[in-house]
Amino acid sequence: MNAPTNSLLRRRHFVALCLLAAPLCGGQPGNPAPIVGWGSAFHTAPASATNIAAVAGYEYPLALRSDGAIVPWAQSFNSAYFTNWFNIISISEMNNNLLALKVDGAITNWNNNTSTPIPPGMFGCTAIAQGYSHCLALRQDGAVVAWGSNLSGATNVPPSATNVIAISAGNGYSLALRADRTVIAWGDYSNGKTNVPANATNVIAIVAAYDHAVALRGDGTVQSWGNNNGGATNVPAGLTNVVAIAAQGAYNLALCRDGSLVPWGRTSGYSIPANLTNIVSIAVGQNFALAVTGAAPAIVLQPRSQTNYSGATINLTAGINSTPPAALQ
Repeated sequence: MNAPTNSLLRRRHFVALCLLAAPLCGGQPGNPAPIVGWGSAFHTAPASATNIAAVAGYEYPLALRSDGAIVPWAQSFNSAYFTNWFNIISISEMNNNLLALKVDGAITNWNNNTSTPIPPGMFGCTAIAQGYSHCLALRQDGAVVAWGSNLSGATNVPPSATNVIAISAGNGYSLALRADRTVIAWGDYSNGKTNVPANATNVIAIVAAYDHAVALRGDGTVQSWGNNNGGATNVPAGLTNVVAIAAQGAYNLALCRDGSLVPWGRTSGYSIPANLTNIVSIAVGQNFALAVTGAAPAIVLQPRSQTNYSGATINLTAGINSTPPAALQ
């Protein structure tokens, strides 16, 4: 007998919210993942920054370990505050507000900026992003939730923001990447930062920097639009085979398939260290940049269970970024 379409089927779906290749998880558990940084605001990573899953930060560098623990730099957040933070899979910091996404889809924060408190009922999320005075969260159903300052319409999520798979937030504006690989932008339209080019198709990654946006296409090319102050949107001619992008202020960074880094925009003060190899993950903050080096792929966090209706579509998300790219079967 066929079960009714509205009947609940309780089953474990192995949703890989954090199927991470070595660049993000720092190689196999137990092996260190060195963090290399440059720029005027970078300080040497603490000794506890090993087995790194991701790097982030705006004012200060932050690292996320493969065991779900947060590692703040000495000059940033109080390390003691994060002692009881576990099972974190994503972090985002802006203006002394730290957002953290947990493996169960809940969001927590450490907030020196009380203008962006987390709304109630924020569960079942798969991604987070912070702008300069607003925040975004992506739900499992592809819907976007926004909160914080709406001075420029940054939290007015448009009806077209459906089937979203990635989000990013900048100075008064927001970006969303849909499953059809098109980009939606809303909020402050000054300097053209919400004017997504008509040919921005087949996009696989997005970054909303302060006043300009960057998109990575599936063919390894990069597009940029918005304020060209400092040459921020002048993507180098011939830039191809890109596997990851990062941007902040007017500084941009591309990680290529061969492990090399290509910067553009306002690069003064961002001297990339010589002989930097095996780069597998990158991040850019205010006056600093970070690179993580790694080795072989590893699954570092257990997937969570879900309850879904019969016939429901389930999105399986894996965060992958490696040099060369990881092959999954």
